[in-house]
Parts: sequence; C-alpha cells; structure tokens
Amino acid sequence: MPQTPDDPDGRDFLEKLLVFLKKHQWLYKFRNIDIFTKNVLSNCPSEWLVYFKSLTVSELHDLVNCVLKDTTPLNLKAFITELQQFTARKLIEVKTSSAITENLVSPRSFGINPKKIHEITKLAPAIKEVCEESNCDLIVDVGSGVGYLSHYICVNFGYPVLALEASKKLVETARIIQQNQHPDCKFRVIFSEMFVDKSSANAIENLIQEHFNQTQKVCLIGLHACGDLSVEILKLFPKLSRAEALVIMPCCYHRMSFASEEGLVKRFKSFPLSKMANLLFEKHDGFNFANQQFLRLACQRTAKSFIKMTKEEHMRHAEQCVHRAVLELVANSEDYINFGFYWKHQASSGSRLLR
Repeated sequence: MPQTPDDPDGRDFLEKLLVFLKKHQWLYKFRNIDIFTKNVLSNCPSEWLVYFKSLTVSELHDLVNCVLKDTTPLNLKAFITELQQFTARKLIEVKTSSAITENLVSPRSFGINPKKIHEITKLAPAIKEVCEESNCDLIVDVGSGVGYLSHYICVNFGYPVLALEASKKLVETARIIQQNQHPDCKFRVIFSEMFVDKSSANAIENLIQEHFNQTQKVCLIGLHACGDLSVEILKLFPKLSRAEALVIMPCCYHRMSFASEEGLVKRFKSFPLSKMANLLFEKHDGFNFANQQFLRLACQRTAKSFIKMTKEEHMRHAEQCVHRAVLELVANSEDYINFGFYWKHQASSGSRLLR
C-alpha cells in the first residue's frame, strides 16, 4: 500500500479503494459460472458490451494496458482512469545472485511438472539469500507436501530442512520419494506430520531439538501457504524463539475460513488483519462485498500473461467459461446443488451429475 507524506499510514488510499470496490462490486462478486444464473451481464453498461464486441484482440490487449481508443465510451474511460490510481506502477523484481543459481541440480530430475519447477527455481535461491543474510542454519518448510522444495534446497544449497505437512498421505509419499530419489538427504530432510498454526511453536521447537539439536537460527518458509495458513505462519513467526527469517508465498486467499455469520453477512477469520482496515471495512460495509470472489482478485491472471494470449486461446478460454456457466444454469433449473466437483439432486440421495 503506497505511503505518502499526506497519507503516511495509507488510510486515505485504502478508504478510496474500498469505495471504488463497493461501487463496482458487480464486476467480481459473482463466480464465473454464475454469469447466467445471476444475470451478471445485466449489470454491465450496455455501451460497454457493444464496445467490447467491436474490439480486435490487439485492441483488447491495449485496453488491459489502459491504452484507449477515441471511441471508448466516456463512462468506461472514467472507470479506467479511476482504476489506474490503484494500480501498481512498478513491480519489485527479486533478483538473485548468479553465483547462487549456477550449477544447480535441475528439479526436472526430481520428476516435477513445469509449473512447480518454475515456482521452486524462483523461490529457492531467494530463500538461500535470506538465510545467508540472517545467518540461518535450518529451514522449517511449512506445508511441505511431498518435499520437492525441501529436497531441492537440501541438494543444491546444503541446508537441513524440517518439513512439516498436515496430510499423513503426503508425508508418507515424501518419505518414499526420499528413499528412492534422495537417500543422501535421509538425515538432512526430516518429514513430520503436523497441522501447523500459531500455537505450534513448542511442538516445532521439540522437533528441532530432537533432530537438529545444534541449530542456532531458523528460516521459516512456505510455498503455497494456502488460505489461513499464511496468516497462521505470520502469527507463529514471533512465537518461535529460533526463528530469524521468514519467506512465504501465499495463495488461494478465497479459501480463508469464516469466523462468524451474522444473517447473510459472512466475516473472514483472518481478513482483514489490521485494526485500521477492520474499522474501514465496518465504515463502508466492506463485509457485504468482501466475499470469497473478492479475495480471488488477488489470485487472478496477471495483465502481462493476459496480453500474451492468442485469439485462439482467448476463444478457448471464453468457451470454457460459457460452457461451465450453461451447465450451472441447467443444473440449477433442475434443482441440482453444486458441490464443487459434482452436482447432487436435492430430492435424491444418490444421483449425481458429474462435471
């Protein structure tokens, strides 16, 4: 959040943002599959729809970059101008030393998919830099899954890792992978089944003492710290006496759990966190529009990746969205309930309509 001499704590900026989001909540408050069931497009100004239909793919990409044509509707120009004041002008790119990234064992040899390879090779060197700057000699990987990141760090950078995972099945799989692919890491990467939250400090300290009793300083990390886990890690950090550094990559904010329900209003347990933000949310009825779809805004496709899409990719994406929305409309009209991966008829205990 930007800070200026006139707005040192960012309060004015956040308040203007909340007013903007409340005003334009129709753009994000519904799921993509609700386009027809909630008649979402009826909220869109008719002149916008006409204009969007007239754009070429190149012009659509220009629009995303806020490059407007003379024929752009005035109210759309006003919307984009207002939007631009909340857009980050410059993203901070984390660059790691070439000395850190040279001669690394490729994660491809670990049997990892391209997406995971990209994430690990970008995050791991940053973790090493943080550990060097803070003199950490042990890494605690929260939500370690089957251990790809933990093993990559140990193999390439030599750090011992305490890998914590809530799923018993994933811990078992991680140990099998270690036995088959990384036997040299057996006593350097320790997998333990644990549901980590802000109260886990003592349990983690005991595991560190048991397996790494010479450890002085800990770097707490998390790749895909999903939903509430990111917040729990942040709250855990100051309680872990050995913790010296923290590197997390949050995701899936829309999976945050709800604290309470007051009528039709649901409040998230861990969002917003600051007292100032909570006061502003109260002032502007933020809890009425800050729903799960609102939190998805933080996980949406970036403008940079959107403008790289070809016409065929845009068409395929549009068709997929429409097909899912039509299926939702049909299922809804036939009294089926959407359970995420399947629909179940309200009057039947067994019949299901699969996605």
